Amino acid sequence: MIAMRAQEALPRLILPLGLGALLLAAYGLDLGASLSYRRDAVLDGRYWLLLSGQFVHIDLAHVSLNAAGLILIWLLWSEQLRTFNGMFIGIWSALSVAFALLLIHPQIVGYAGFSGVLHGLAAGGALLGLRRQPRFNALFLVLLAAKLGWELWGSAPSPHAFDVIVEAHAWGAGGGVIAATMLLTCRRRTASGLAGC
Repeated sequence: MIAMRAQEALPRLILPLGLGALLLAAYGLDLGASLSYRRDAVLDGRYWLLLSGQFVHIDLAHVSLNAAGLILIWLLWSEQLRTFNGMFIGIWSALSVAFALLLIHPQIVGYAGFSGVLHGLAAGGALLGLRRQPRFNALFLVLLAAKLGWELWGSAPSPHAFDVIVEAHAWGAGGGVIAATMLLTCRRRTASGLAGC
């Protein structure tokens, strides 16, 4: 019985475990200094830092929390975040965080971490899951919105040894909602026989 459950769960966990291993490897290689988002470096032409900064972390606690969050999100929404959906939402969330920090929040001069993308994956997964589990996913989206509001307008100081860039959480979640909405729109158009997706 346990072996059967493990066999069923393993394919669902391959992508998040692989990505979690990548996050841990990037931390272990101490790439944070050279690959973290630094506004001045991006403006000087090091554009890859817009995305690479989301794969490096401040310390072991930071990368461990992000890897655990990724696995939890995947366990909750693995069906909704199948390979294409998950990659599309993840990339859209990462780009949302990157360009929002660069263009809207010039006061944020540095960033490292995957939490913006995690917020996008969670928001997108919940939005895609509304039809199957409406109560759980609607409640999750309301609580996520409340959490983001609390972080942006009234939270306590960070318990971590580093500042949490809560704007990344909000923009990542927003990117996830936009990406999931595009996927749902495309699904509806395809089901209706309309072209364009």
